[in-house]
Amino acid sequence: MKKLLISILTTALCLTSQANDAKTVASDPLNVQEYTLKNGLKVFISVNKRSPKIQTYIVTKVGSKNDPATTTGLSHYLEHLLFKGTEKIGTIDYKAEKVYLDQIDQKFEEYRSTTNKEKKEQIYQQIDQLSQKASKFVAANEYDKLLSFIGATGTNAFTSNEKTVYVNNIPANRLDTWLDIEFERFTAPVFRLFHTELETVYEEKNRAMDSDGRLLFSTLLSGVFPTHQYGTQTTLGSIDHLKRPSILNVKKHFNSYYVPNNMAIVLAGDLDPEIAIQKIRATFGTVPRQEVPTYLPPVEKPITKPIIKEVFGPEQEKVFIGFRIKGAKSIDSELLTMADMILANGKAGLIDLNINQTQKVLGAFSSPMIMKDYSMLILGGMPTKGQSLEDVKAILLSQIEKLKKGDFADWLPNAVVNDLKLSQIQSYANNRSRVDLISNAFAMDIPWKMSVNRINRLALIKKKNIVDFANRVFKENYVVVYKRQGKKKPIEKINKPKITPIKIIQNNHSQFYREITKTIATEIKPQIIDFKAAIKTVNYKNGNRLLYKKNQENDLFSLNLIFETGNSDNKKLELALQYLDFLGTSNLSNFKIKEKFYQLGCEFMTTVENDRTTLSLSGLSEYMPEAVALVHKILKDHQLSPEALELLKKRIIKSRQGSKKDKETILNTALLSYVKYGKKNPFLNQLSNKELEAITPKMLSQTISDTLKLKSTVSYFGPQEFKQIQATGESFFNFTPQPLVSIDYPELPIQKKAFIYDFPGMEQVQMLIIAKAEPFNKNNITERKLFNKYFGLGMSSIVSQQIRESQALAYTAYSYYSTPAKPSQSHYSVSYIGTQADKFDQAFTSIMNLLHHVPLHAERLEQTKLSMKRELQSNRVLDNQLINYVSFLTKMGITEDPRKKQLKNLDKIQIKELEQFAKKHISNANFSILLLGDTSKIDLSNLKKSYQIIKLKQSDIFPY
Repeated sequence: MKKLLISILTTALCLTSQANDAKTVASDPLNVQEYTLKNGLKVFISVNKRSPKIQTYIVTKVGSKNDPATTTGLSHYLEHLLFKGTEKIGTIDYKAEKVYLDQIDQKFEEYRSTTNKEKKEQIYQQIDQLSQKASKFVAANEYDKLLSFIGATGTNAFTSNEKTVYVNNIPANRLDTWLDIEFERFTAPVFRLFHTELETVYEEKNRAMDSDGRLLFSTLLSGVFPTHQYGTQTTLGSIDHLKRPSILNVKKHFNSYYVPNNMAIVLAGDLDPEIAIQKIRATFGTVPRQEVPTYLPPVEKPITKPIIKEVFGPEQEKVFIGFRIKGAKSIDSELLTMADMILANGKAGLIDLNINQTQKVLGAFSSPMIMKDYSMLILGGMPTKGQSLEDVKAILLSQIEKLKKGDFADWLPNAVVNDLKLSQIQSYANNRSRVDLISNAFAMDIPWKMSVNRINRLALIKKKNIVDFANRVFKENYVVVYKRQGKKKPIEKINKPKITPIKIIQNNHSQFYREITKTIATEIKPQIIDFKAAIKTVNYKNGNRLLYKKNQENDLFSLNLIFETGNSDNKKLELALQYLDFLGTSNLSNFKIKEKFYQLGCEFMTTVENDRTTLSLSGLSEYMPEAVALVHKILKDHQLSPEALELLKKRIIKSRQGSKKDKETILNTALLSYVKYGKKNPFLNQLSNKELEAITPKMLSQTISDTLKLKSTVSYFGPQEFKQIQATGESFFNFTPQPLVSIDYPELPIQKKAFIYDFPGMEQVQMLIIAKAEPFNKNNITERKLFNKYFGLGMSSIVSQQIRESQALAYTAYSYYSTPAKPSQSHYSVSYIGTQADKFDQAFTSIMNLLHHVPLHAERLEQTKLSMKRELQSNRVLDNQLINYVSFLTKMGITEDPRKKQLKNLDKIQIKELEQFAKKHISNANFSILLLGDTSKIDLSNLKKSYQIIKLKQSDIFPY
């Protein structure tokens, strides 16, 4: 261990250079320039010219671990409030507004300290009345509108244990404007619309409480970290603390932690570092530094024997095991990374081969959670048919014992390092991955030079180091949590408060907004792709074809074999390709196949969708010939295994039991398919359990063979020359394809009915509202996208303003006019709200009013058009995306880049055209309501007045 420590520290001391106050690191593939301003603010800049965009992160080293124990959830709530504007943004008269805001601050302190229920209700009513008065001066969602104006996308934020991060992806020509907006945002915030945003956060809490996975994970954390905030408090906070808020505490939290010497600005994209740093110095550089509260991490006592916990919920049974490890700056965190990858790397790890490949459980994994003060190794698994959670726990721990004994291949550590290098190469092309990596290092107090050389340090770790580490840290010192099926413990029921909807005046704009929207920037020339020139296409005589695009950036390739058939046409196809994954060949076991791919730095995957099947091979181009030969061997020479099929059947039947309790599957797949297609729908076209049991290995092998004889497309993106790939295609397509027999699923007319699926115990009710529109229309793409942006997608949309901002009825609410996946399908109006059960009636009424009477605001439309124009100008389809982009649009009958038409037609659309679009496709439509929730908690009386109620059972929407 001592020698390893010396080697690692020596490697970390890489050369740095100092130029123009910027620190750089030798051999840094991201060429990060790191600045430290006089006030302590860190700035990291990574130039990437692939597209005229800049991914921005503003990072503050404050997270849930910094929340006071008496007001948990504070950092996360503050994150929400920093979207509400400032003394200049979001107000038409801050001086007049502040009179009411100060009163609201004091009223919340009264509310917080009062225990009498009637008195609390009176105070909240006073808060609501004061909020109404203050809202007259509000320019709602103005921050989001400003970012929309400059053409930003992905505007968001997130809070974790260690940090809070504010996210934007901006056009490269708008860096100055973005900095002006963010400087104002972080230097003079005003926490207005407090009580409605509090309800929005509480809806997010409701959503979390409906998740068995969150309950399982938080219980594991509380066991592994009984003293540290990692385990004693959650990011969202407790119900009690959320319902007893303090604006004064929020302000104190902001003033304590949102200071320059505790923050970083991270930029990756198309920019000039010298120009950017000058602007940052002129804005953020002027903020004075100040002392940050000292955080002393609680010291955890060693775990000396297994700690066992149980939780209950309706979803799939699972078990999690957690081992506590030292924090991110410790060598142990890097040894943990290697140990985890030896356990499970998705291909050739101990868990991959000994558990998942042998199908001993329904599914198993290993995952590290590396944090600043402590880290954790998580092992997890789900039982297969006839298996207990205790059985799964024992199987998982058996792999830890193998790790401790060194019972893994000598070549594996080196292969792991190569795999990590490959992942790095792939991620470096993406600006979001770059800023993620940099911001994580900053939040963990890891110098960038240490982060850059991490892979080199991992390469120094040998098998013996991993074995010694495993024997030192993995003992009887774990926490195990069994998540069993059953009723959750009852939680405190808190009824919705009486909130008067805040009237949003669309034309309210601050002076700051008016000034920003007058700013001019050099326009970015849009990318318009010539479909014929973008990719090379070979149409073979037998109907097959080849799509080619050269990768000129690195030595990675992706090769896809695509068939226009899937689950909808063949119920056995997905099962056949799942089965193939567990088979060997005449001279290679399935274990050896997995190991071979991992050694080659390549990955073979199969994906089966409703009407598309893809066999994918990707990785290092130099090993592509060997990998292709291996795939060919698997497809043509797989050896049948009745035992593997029986195990697979057991796992599928067990998995199906879990899917019947999965809310996402129920609402967005099973229910939606039933309403759109009726009893003959793609989701119901699955093998029943009885049919599954009757399947034989030969049937599945024949299914694979039959599929390979169908007409197909080969797509290639990589560094090899076109002629080489063309020859490969010619050798492959030496057969006459068999005709494809497709099953048609006619779309039904949408009727005015409410389809209700009861899910006892849900805290929220989830609602989808759908209406069938016209058959696919390739000519309305501009109107479609503009309407979606204006009406229902994004924080500044009408739906978000009315449902979330004004009435605090949902954490998530959206509406859009869909684009079908095939030209034979129709467009649909789709709307969603997730809300507390006792808010259902109000939420339903509100969204239906918006759908039937789409608000029309000419000024808002012009703002949306300008935003869409700037997004289109800076949007880029990168080389690795070109084949999918062009082939999908071509399939839809679109033969030229639609962005050209959108830019041309955008200015022609006025409020009259928007109104006509809304009336034709949305307002006058028949809507079906899809409802998932605990019907004992939902008032359906108003719904019954207008809609025929149809209660659906499992047997109606599930085929098994």
